[in-house]
Amino acid sequence: VLHLALAQCDGGTEVVGCCSSTLCAGWTPWGCGHWGLMAVRPDMQGRGIASALAAAAEAWLAASACPRLESPTSMTCRGHVPQARLAAAGCHSVQIEYEYLGDAYSDRLFLWYESSAGFHCSQGKPRAGCHQFRRCRKRLEPAPGEKGSAAASLPRVLPLCQLM
Repeated sequence: VLHLALAQCDGGTEVVGCCSSTLCAGWTPWGCGHWGLMAVRPDMQGRGIASALAAAAEAWLAASACPRLESPTSMTCRGHVPQARLAAAGCHSVQIEYEYLGDAYSDRLFLWYESSAGFHCSQGKPRAGCHQFRRCRKRLEPAPGEKGSAAASLPRVLPLCQLM
């Protein structure tokens, strides 16, 4: 799903940010959704748009049914699986990945993902000056009454923006 942040600009509506969310990414563990491809227009950064997009993606994942088969050993997301064998099992966590290069931009990503956004990386804090691929996760908490509801409505991103 592509989440869009829209803002009124110069008398019209413009896309100022986006984020994707995926229920069954091939590189995440069982029951773990994924969000990524986060982008916010540079002149709109620092206004909470990325945080709101991440919250919207996580709310959608928590409210949706993660596809899974009756047995984790027979799980496949890309194969041809009869729908009758799929069971609703709400996503319990979300994963993100990023490259840490030891520069100011990487430090900014680290602080946002692993502090503000609440993700935990099992590798601990990155070492200064080191290049590191970081895979981080956090637990999702669905809103009351939304767990397993694939048809749950998406929340608004910000008063400034709307989620499409």
